[in-house]
Amino acid sequence: MAGQPHGDPVLDRHLHHLLRRRSPTKVSAFGAFRLALVKGKITPASLLRAVHGTCTIIMILIGVPIFGYFFTLTRVTQDLIAWVRTLPT
Repeated sequence: MAGQPHGDPVLDRHLHHLLRRRSPTKVSAFGAFRLALVKGKITPASLLRAVHGTCTIIMILIGVPIFGYFFTLTRVTQDLIAWVRTLPT
């Protein structure tokens, strides 16, 4: 069944690439996606919402080191610590 074409050249190409190195995680994720696609559970709006959420998380992960580097260069953290030390206790 895994080697049989399904009629859609794009899905067949991805299925071939996915099953070239078989791992249970990859196969089950692809199977769940295909099942949801066939049953009509995935609409263009829901797919766009999922892509938007994924891109948001990726942008946060990319931005965190940049933000940390900015704090290091501008010495904001050291200046904030020095200011807090001057506050009365």
